Amino acid sequence: ETHHEDLPTYESKQLFTVPPTDFGYEVSAVMQALGPGLTVAGDATVYAPLLWVDDEKVCSLNSTCQNTIVYNPGYESKTRDVLALDNGSFLVTTGNEISLVLAGGNGRSWSQRSNTPLYGIAQDRHSGLVYIAAESQICTTDLSGPNGATLSQLAIFDVVNGEKVQAVFKAAMGVAFHPSGDLYAVDYDDNSLWRIDLQTQMREKIEIVTQENEGLSFPADLCIDTKGRIFIAEWD
Repeated sequence: ETHHEDLPTYESKQLFTVPPTDFGYEVSAVMQALGPGLTVAGDATVYAPLLWVDDEKVCSLNSTCQNTIVYNPGYESKTRDVLALDNGSFLVTTGNEISLVLAGGNGRSWSQRSNTPLYGIAQDRHSGLVYIAAESQICTTDLSGPNGATLSQLAIFDVVNGEKVQAVFKAAMGVAFHPSGDLYAVDYDDNSLWRIDLQTQMREKIEIVTQENEGLSFPADLCIDTKGRIFIAEWD
């Protein structure tokens, strides 16, 4: 269930209980997958399977609230995030690996490995490029080839003392696209939210003040709706 004071009130129904462990990952992964899985036609609401992360596995919850495991890597490695694609397939990050899993969870189509752990996933719907939070950096890949493309580091810059320098995250863990086309990222260790202009390749720190007059506290992931509202899952 979700609630935000600016959202209209709907009758809610608890679909499942999120396990208490790794709370930030599971909630953010559900939010990431919810958008492509929901279609509204007139007064009717049609639900595609809702994907969510449960520790090492990816689970699917259908319209009758039946929960099934659709992907299990088969080894002990933390599954970080899942992103549903328009064709029913989905991307999943597990440890240092990102995999494309075919519709219905019928095995992996391809996977790519990184030298660093991979976390949140976002896709630019215009270019088709996929962006992955990878601790000190953000990586990109595309879905055009049968084996996927090699992960590449996204060039991001700061201005320090009037000079343009390569930006480095302390622990980038979540990425999401704003309707404006800008990429947003949360840094877990820096307790920060960043806006990245992909045209200029520059990043800007967004100051956040909560109702308790405090900043972010270990942001684990984020999601942005079609109105540009930003939802952040915090660990603490």
